[in-house]
Amino acid sequence: MDSSVSFISCCDAVEQNVDLSSLIAEASRILKSDGRMLISFDYWPDQPKTCGMILNGLIPRIMDRFMVSSFLEEAGKNGILLEGNVGLSCKDRTVSWGDMEYTILSILLRSEEHTSELQS
Repeated sequence: MDSSVSFISCCDAVEQNVDLSSLIAEASRILKSDGRMLISFDYWPDQPKTCGMILNGLIPRIMDRFMVSSFLEEAGKNGILLEGNVGLSCKDRTVSWGDMEYTILSILLRSEEHTSELQS
């Protein structure tokens, strides 16, 4: 249902190669005005090399500074805004998977007002 959800939790899904534009569109459609979305994902400021890697049957997606900024920009165009600030610098790699080391980034977003269509 449109504008029917107060809170969305999206944890450990982005790295499964979820279409981020579709995620934003659906969140924009179902979130109530002033609703919140918590999203967490694998992150490192500079994109680790993952080309050709398959781990546990998956092509890994580690979000980098540019990808997060682009996601937040697109979300903002659809009335879903960053709640507070997010630091995109980090020094501790808390996760090891295959030959990659990175961390987890969590951000909280807020629906400014209901928007029914994804804006380009």
